Parts: sequence; structure tokens; C-alpha cells
Amino acid sequence: MKNIIAKYSALALALLMLVSLFSCKKDEAEHLEPMDISALSTDELSSFVELGEYTLMTLKQGSSSKGEVVWAAVKENATVKSYPEQQVSYYVSQIEAQYKYYAEQADMSYEEMLREMGVTEDSILSQARSLAIDDVIYELVRRDAKITLSSQEKESHFDRYVSKYVTDYGYTEQYVRENMKDEIYASMLYDKVTEYLITNNQFE
Repeated sequence: MKNIIAKYSALALALLMLVSLFSCKKDEAEHLEPMDISALSTDELSSFVELGEYTLMTLKQGSSSKGEVVWAAVKENATVKSYPEQQVSYYVSQIEAQYKYYAEQADMSYEEMLREMGVTEDSILSQARSLAIDDVIYELVRRDAKITLSSQEKESHFDRYVSKYVTDYGYTEQYVRENMKDEIYASMLYDKVTEYLITNNQFE
């Protein structure tokens, strides 16, 4: 898998990992390329989303994790101006590939699987748009808070993240160490941004 996951949120990362493990045919996923969100200027990112309040909030945690709650609040406070269409199309292709895999495993048609799962083309588009906006919001928050990873952080946390990838996604340790450094560093950075948000907001 190409080193592209550094551009996405944790939810998107999980989806991409899942699709990768399915080993879908390239024509099934249409082989669409994602946008390099991290390469866009802040002005370009702001043409999609106007970032709202993301610190000094008082949030009710409930049964969800603090990370889930705080990212939901950040997203709710943001204003969506438009969608990065290339990114949306990419996510649509990946979500469709996921359901095509399910259909193949269940010996069903793609359309039958969508009906069985209660999924429509509109709901797939909505999910894809949500994932694309998550990417933009994450990058805007990261930049505004000036959060980066130091070389020391990469080195000290690397082994722990390797173990997590092996456990969560089923890759061998050797494969992760040799091929997934960029993905691991992306996960580290996402977690660091999430921890920043948790630390700088209050939970009831």
C-alpha cells in the first residue's frame, strides 16, 4: 500500500486499512488517487472549511471517549463551505470497494448487499463527504495549534505503534517496520493532536 495515510484522520485510516486487507481488485476500487491534503495551503484548506472554536470548550463525555467527543465538537463548530471533490470521490470508491467485498464473501450482488445493510448511494456519498471534511478539519487544527512530531517522539513511540498495527490490522511486524513508517508517524501525529484537544478542553 502506498504511503498515503499520513493525510487522513483516524477514522479514514481505519477504513483504508480495512480496504487494504480486503485485497480488492484495482478496477473495483476504480484506482482513484486521494488528494494530498497536507500539501494544500492554509488558504486552500480554508476554502473548504472555516475552523471554529476548538479549545476552552466544556463538553459532556457520556459513553464516548474523550477523543470522539472533542473531535465531534470541533467538527460541529466548523463551517463547511465546499467539499474537496477529489477526496470525496476517493472515499466513495473505497467505501464501495468495502461493500463489494462483503457482497463477494456473501455470494450476493453489490445491490443486494447495500439493501441488506440498509445503505444507499446517497448515504455512501454522505459518509465520503464527512471523511473528506474530517481530513481538512484535522489539518487546519494541526496547523493552527502548530503541532508536529520531533525525531525523539518518533523514535520513542515507534515500537508501541508497530505492536498496535500488528494487533489491529493483522500485518506482520516485519512488514510494518519495513513498509509502514509513514502511516505510523501519521497515527502518532493524529494522536498528539487529539491529546492536545483533550488537554485544552474540559469534560463533564
